[in-house]
Amino acid sequence: MSQCNPSVLVQSIHLNISLCKCCKRIGLFYKNILVGFEIEGFRHFCEGVSNMEFYSNAILFPNGEDYIVVDTCHQDIQFCFTHTEFKELLLALNESILMVEVHESLEINS
Repeated sequence: MSQCNPSVLVQSIHLNISLCKCCKRIGLFYKNILVGFEIEGFRHFCEGVSNMEFYSNAILFPNGEDYIVVDTCHQDIQFCFTHTEFKELLLALNESILMVEVHESLEINS
């Protein structure tokens, strides 16, 4: 891990998505949770999240708020997002996929 050289793809107040230039892995850091992906796994994750609709999948939690539960690459770890957080995530995932494509294109052309 100390050899990693991450390049930020997308960043906001609680969210950071980075691509490691050395190992070609993507890190999705949300608040205090970091989930790592191979590039194809990240694409699959993005596609799955993009196909989710908040209100048809939302669950009322004990605090009285609706959350959508998003699976990760590990069956026992999920993210929970409010509607606002989920919209932020969707935007960040879409932008990060575009940035991955830019990085791949620049790598091919150099």
